[in-house]
Amino acid sequence: MKLKLPKLKLYDMKRHITLSTLALLLFSASFAQISLEDSEFSVKANPDDFATDAKTYLHNNAIDAEDTVIKWQVLELSADNSEWESSVCTGELCIGNPDLSKEYTFDLPLGEKMEIKLGFTNDFNSGSGEMTVMFWSVKNPTYRDTVSYNMSTWSATVKDPEQKGFNAYPNPAKDFITVVLTKSSRETINIYNILGNKVKTADVYNGGRINISSLPKGVYILRAAGDTSFSKTIQKL
Repeated sequence: MKLKLPKLKLYDMKRHITLSTLALLLFSASFAQISLEDSEFSVKANPDDFATDAKTYLHNNAIDAEDTVIKWQVLELSADNSEWESSVCTGELCIGNPDLSKEYTFDLPLGEKMEIKLGFTNDFNSGSGEMTVMFWSVKNPTYRDTVSYNMSTWSATVKDPEQKGFNAYPNPAKDFITVVLTKSSRETINIYNILGNKVKTADVYNGGRINISSLPKGVYILRAAGDTSFSKTIQKL
């Protein structure tokens, strides 16, 4: 006995082809979107750490050769301690205390990925902070993804603002920063990048200047040598 299979009518075949084509298009569209490897972070940090960040990667899976310009903007940024500083790094470029009303732009070649870091410099103060950043394609704005970072520290004694060891200005700065000392007439100032690596050391007197022109653009932390009670965050233009 032979099993007879039903014949597909012409309109059934067309419908089958249409559905297959639609599925392929939807798959292609979803693949074309830029995407983040991880989209949500929650960190409980030690208040003795002056900076903490979360790292992910942004992928450009577009198929259009001209779809390489990416924009980002901070959608939400809050910290319950006024001493805290925030930063967003796209590759080697870090923006300190990004403006919520501003859109930032960078290039990401097709098929490539870029390291994205969201960070808080808690300046040895306890508290909590939240940040949400959205990334999208300039050519195809519907291709977008977001990442959120929640960071908090366990209890620590918040320092008296009058006990700060120094201040530094201007901030942001391009070539030089002036250091104002409040506890002594002379200090050795160490400068660290956002990863915590020391990149420069300078001996300064009250009102003295430090040349930072050779440092790459980004966010840096200043700390007096031997003093773990205070640090100052600056942005290098």
